[in-house]
Amino acid sequence: MTSSEEERLCQVLRKFYSAFHTLGRDWEAVSRAADDVGPHRCEALYSANQAFLQLPYQPLLADAFVAMVKDHCHNLLDAHEGVGAPFAAGGGASNSEGPQPPHPASRTLTGRDHAPGGGGTTMTEEDGSGRSSQAA
Repeated sequence: MTSSEEERLCQVLRKFYSAFHTLGRDWEAVSRAADDVGPHRCEALYSANQAFLQLPYQPLLADAFVAMVKDHCHNLLDAHEGVGAPFAAGGGASNSEGPQPPHPASRTLTGRDHAPGGGGTTMTEEDGSGRSSQAA
């Protein structure tokens, strides 16, 4: 990512943060205020950072939000380097190189992979007897 692209990202993220705290979940209005990044992207950014965005507006938290999202973007770019741009118009890297390893977030607390088709929002942990139980 070039320095001009990075600065543009910072500007858009600051505008998004401010617009979200002013306009709420009106993604069309937030998108327009954040340089027309698109309502779906605004909603996705909110979904990925919902807990943080629920904190009251504060200028220091705006800076923290920008740093957090920038760091996440850099990690995504580093992880996908040579595979394809994760933010390209086509929606990301192609799957022509075969199956990809599971994302670390898809692991249970015991380090095992979730079974296909399992609930995406629950985590399991062993209860000491070798059985898995749902974590609260």
